[in-house]
Amino acid sequence: MERETGRHFSIRRWFDGDGVIWGIMIFLCVSSMVLIYSAASNQLFSPTERHNLMPYIRSHGFFLLLGIVVAALVQHVDYRRIAPYSRLGYMVALALLLTTILMGHGSGGVQRSLSVFGVEVQTFYIVVMLVIVYAAHAIARFGKRINDIRKVYLPFLLMIGIACGGLMSQNVSTGVILLCTCLFMLFVSELKFKYLLCTIGVLAAVLVLLVATSGFGIRALDRFQTVHARVERFFDKSADKDVRSRVAEMRDSDVDNIRQEVQVEGAVSTGGILPLNGPGNSIYSKTPQIYSDCIFAIAVEEYGVLISCLLIFAYLLLFYRIFLMLRNVPTPFGAYLAGGLGFWIVFQALVHISVCVGVSPNTGQTLPMVSWGNASIMVTSVCFGLLLNISKSKRKSEKQPMKGEENE
Repeated sequence: MERETGRHFSIRRWFDGDGVIWGIMIFLCVSSMVLIYSAASNQLFSPTERHNLMPYIRSHGFFLLLGIVVAALVQHVDYRRIAPYSRLGYMVALALLLTTILMGHGSGGVQRSLSVFGVEVQTFYIVVMLVIVYAAHAIARFGKRINDIRKVYLPFLLMIGIACGGLMSQNVSTGVILLCTCLFMLFVSELKFKYLLCTIGVLAAVLVLLVATSGFGIRALDRFQTVHARVERFFDKSADKDVRSRVAEMRDSDVDNIRQEVQVEGAVSTGGILPLNGPGNSIYSKTPQIYSDCIFAIAVEEYGVLISCLLIFAYLLLFYRIFLMLRNVPTPFGAYLAGGLGFWIVFQALVHISVCVGVSPNTGQTLPMVSWGNASIMVTSVCFGLLLNISKSKRKSEKQPMKGEENE
C-alpha cells in the first residue's frame, strides 16, 4: 500500500504543473495523431501501399510522446535560472539564423533548415523561442527605464529588429509573428502607450511598403515578392476566374501555392457541421503540405465544424489560462515570459486557422503541437514546459523565499 502511495506521489510530482495546460497539450497531441493519419494516408502512398504509412505515423507519435517527456522535464527547471543566459541565447539565435541563411537547406532559394546528423531541423522555431526569452528578460530588467527612448528603448528595438529582419528574409510570416509577440510584451510592460502606438504605426507602414514594392527590389528581401503575390490573389477572389485561369497566371514556382489555396478552400467548404468523410477519407488529402501548413482544413473536412471548433477552443483556453496565471507570477520576468510564449503559440495557431478558413492570405504557418514537424513539436513542448513551471512558481514562492532573484 505504501509503494502504491509512493508511486502515485511520484507521478503527481512529475506532472504537478497546471492541470488545464497539461490537458490542452495532451488533447493537441491526440488530435495531431488523428489528423496526421487523415492528412498523410492518401498524400504519401497509393491505397495498395497504405501499410507503408505506419512507420511515419509511429515516428510522429514518438516525437509527440518525446515532447510530453520534454515538457515534464522542463517544468522542473526553475525558469528564473535561464534569465542570466538570455543574452547568450540571443547571440546563439543570431548565429543559428545566420548559419541557416548561409548554409541551410530549403527550396526555391529559401533556407529554413540545417542538417544535424542527417536530420533536417527547421531552426526558425528555436530562433523565435530564444528571442522571446531575451525580450522577456530585457523588458523585465528595464522596468520603467524602457521609456528612455534613446538609451534603452531604441537599442532594444534594434536588437529585436535584427532578429525579425533576418527571419523575414527567409520566412516573412514567422518574422512578423515574432514582431507581434514582442509588441504584445511591450503592450503589457511599463512602456508608455504613446511610444508603443508610434512604434506600431511606423512598423506597419514599413511592412506595407515592403509588401507593396515586393521588398523594394532588394535581393535579400525576395520573399516579399511571394507575399505580394499571395496578398494580390487573396484580394482578387471577387473576380470570377476559374481555377485554370488563376493557375495559368502564376509563375511555375507559384503553381503549388495557388493549388494549395484553392484546394484548402474546397476542403473547408466540403466539411459539414458534423463529421462527414471520416478518418483517412479526405477528398483533398493530396493538397501540397496539407499535413503541415493546412492541417486544420482536414479537420474541418473530415470531422466537421463542431469537432474543429474544439481545437480553436483549446488554444483560446490556453491563452485564457495563461492570462489568469499572470496575476500570481512572483516575478516580472516570469510574467513577460509566460505572456510571450503563450501569445506566440496561440497567435501562430490563429494565423494557421485563419488561412485555412479563408480570412487571411496564405502564410505557411503550422498548427502548434498538431502539424507535422519534429522541430516544431520539440520547441513547442519546451514552451509548454516553461509555462508549466511558471504556473507552479506561486506555490513554491509561498513555501520558501526566492533565491537568486534577478534585478528587475
